[in-house]
Amino acid sequence: FGLLVHWVYHQEFDLPRVEGKEGKFSADYEKLAELWILAQRTLMPALQNHVIDIIFDSLSKQDLWDGSNFGRLMELAGENDPTSPLSRLAINTLVYSCALFFDAQVSSTPPSLAVSIMKGLKMNHAERKSWGEGMGGNSSYHVARTSGPRKQN
Repeated sequence: FGLLVHWVYHQEFDLPRVEGKEGKFSADYEKLAELWILAQRTLMPALQNHVIDIIFDSLSKQDLWDGSNFGRLMELAGENDPTSPLSRLAINTLVYSCALFFDAQVSSTPPSLAVSIMKGLKMNHAERKSWGEGMGGNSSYHVARTSGPRKQN
């Protein structure tokens, strides 16, 4: 909640970090995913997009299986709408990452994302694309800034 309040006043915040293996620090994907979900619930698309930009940038620079808590991002994405930008980013990260990362994260992958992951693997794995290639830029995961309240089914 503190990150949300800081965003409201400053339109920015420092990257939350978590200590991983051998004292290395990585982005705290759990806090970032929670903030994205909170921004989704409070209809703050600019914050959602800012969080996606941070996650996207961090994912492109980091060795995910070396102490990151990316698995928590996957869990939170699985509890959210499987078609949301956060879920799509989590899925595409697994699809386009190397086999070691996928092997390390498969146990924390929520069943609700499994079908989308398998479809992505089937379509893209044979081409052996690198992490960012084929994913599009970070704006591929942005939400529309003019979105109104979502209809409840």
